[in-house]
Amino acid sequence: MRGQTADEVFESAKELPGPGGRPILVPKPEHLIAMKVQAMKDSPERTWQDLVDVAYLFRLDGVNRDEVRQYFESAGLVDKWYELIQVR
Repeated sequence: MRGQTADEVFESAKELPGPGGRPILVPKPEHLIAMKVQAMKDSPERTWQDLVDVAYLFRLDGVNRDEVRQYFESAGLVDKWYELIQVR
């Protein structure tokens, strides 16, 4: 990851305690969803596996639904977006 995308991901990442209490950077849920959506686009056989993960992340408090919808639209996976919001 590089350029503007990397800047956006790292600027919004939170530092949380990881293994052994060591701090790790964790991307915001919307960016994790964006990565999952890209994986579904690149490897359609992973769709159902990744959509389960996306559904979990999507339900977290404060997730920006409009931002998530845009990731699905950009990937040409609007049909999966509608499946996701029906499950919610």
